[in-house]
Amino acid sequence: MDISRLAQIESCANELARAAKSLAEYCQTTTGPGADAEPSASLPFVPADGPSQAHRARRSIFASAAKLQNLIAEPGHFIERLASQVSSRG
Repeated sequence: MDISRLAQIESCANELARAAKSLAEYCQTTTGPGADAEPSASLPFVPADGPSQAHRARRSIFASAAKLQNLIAEPGHFIERLASQVSSRG
């Protein structure tokens, strides 16, 4: 693995950590949909009218996780994953 790819992995992992921290902070300040529900029971649920920062954090987590998978996957695994995504849509 070359240095630039390692730098991309590190950058992506840092972005994932930042987004996860942001979402965790949002989750710690909410109690979920039911007043008697445990806070962790519905988390990391972000309602449609929830803060845009929480929605951005969720999208960033998904994007960073997907990018990390692509960066660390071997060619065969990458093709296998693409094939499973295509077959699950059809």
